[in-house]
Amino acid sequence: MKKRAKGEWLKAIIWLKKTFPATEPITVRSKLRCKIEYKALGTAYFCPESRRFEVTIASDQIFENCVLVLFHEWAHVVTWHKIYARCIIRRKKESFHNKEWGIAYAQIYRSFFETKPIRKL
Repeated sequence: MKKRAKGEWLKAIIWLKKTFPATEPITVRSKLRCKIEYKALGTAYFCPESRRFEVTIASDQIFENCVLVLFHEWAHVVTWHKIYARCIIRRKKESFHNKEWGIAYAQIYRSFFETKPIRKL
C-alpha cells in the first residue's frame, strides 16, 4: 500500500469501528504477505488472554484490495463470538464463511459503497 493511501486507510478503519462495532477492542495491522500466516491476504483472530481481536492485512496489495480484504476480515470479527459459541455447543467445527458471515460482509460492503466514507474507492 502506498504512503499516500495511509490517510484513506485510517479513515476506512475508523468508519468500520463506528459503523460495525465489535464486541471487543480491535487492533488492525498491515504486514508483508510473507510475514502473515499461510501467506494469506488477511487474517482475523480473537486473543482470549488480551480480549482483543487482531486483524492483519497484507500490505503488498493495491489499496483497493487492502480495503476489500479488511471488509472480509471485519465480517469475521463481527460474527466471531456467535459462530464460535455455536461450535462449542455443538462440539463440531463450523465454517467461518457461513450465512451469518456472508450477511455481515454484504452489509459492510453495501454500507461502505452507499456512504463512501473515503474518496479512494
